[in-house]
Amino acid sequence: METALQLVATYAALGLSLFLAGERMIRATREKSDRRLEQMKEALAQLQSFRDRIEGANVVDRLTTVETRQRVDETTLVRVDERLQTIDRSLALLCDEIRDNQQRGQQ
Repeated sequence: METALQLVATYAALGLSLFLAGERMIRATREKSDRRLEQMKEALAQLQSFRDRIEGANVVDRLTTVETRQRVDETTLVRVDERLQTIDRSLALLCDEIRDNQQRGQQ
């Protein structure tokens, strides 16, 4: 009977030790998860703050305005370039005519 009692006490102590070890592991995991959750909340708060600052400064609207102006400027520059090319061709033709006239005058 004494041996059975010792055996029960040994298993009870082993069970209690396993239970306590499991409890410590669960607590450590929970604390680690809580810290990670707090870090994620802080990161989210920073992102929200950044988004609020961008929205408050009308950055998207300003970028849209700048892009629109750039498109207009590009179109204007293309037109100016086309006009300059036309002037270039006209000047080239005029120079050819002047040369032809000079050559005819020398003959």
